[in-house]
Amino acid sequence: MERQTYMLVPSTTRGRYALDRADGADVSSNQYIAIKIGSRWVPGTVEFARPNSKGPVPGTCVTESVSNPLPVGACYYFISNDGDIVGLCVGMRVRIL
Repeated sequence: MERQTYMLVPSTTRGRYALDRADGADVSSNQYIAIKIGSRWVPGTVEFARPNSKGPVPGTCVTESVSNPLPVGACYYFISNDGDIVGLCVGMRVRIL
């Protein structure tokens, strides 16, 4: 049975990503997902980077809102089962595992 595929979109909750619709289910820390990279589905977990004196986690996106900005470096990112780090971004294809 093939799992349902979703697209990440900006959530109605500031600084978060949702599945397919802004008012859809949000992606959360420690959630086990797979992201599509090229033609491969890569499994791993979602994590949240909090800003600190060291700056953002390498390879992650910086989420900003003009009306209510998040601190630089505060963002959700993905850690593959192999330890690779990828920033979550609008338009990514994901599956919930």
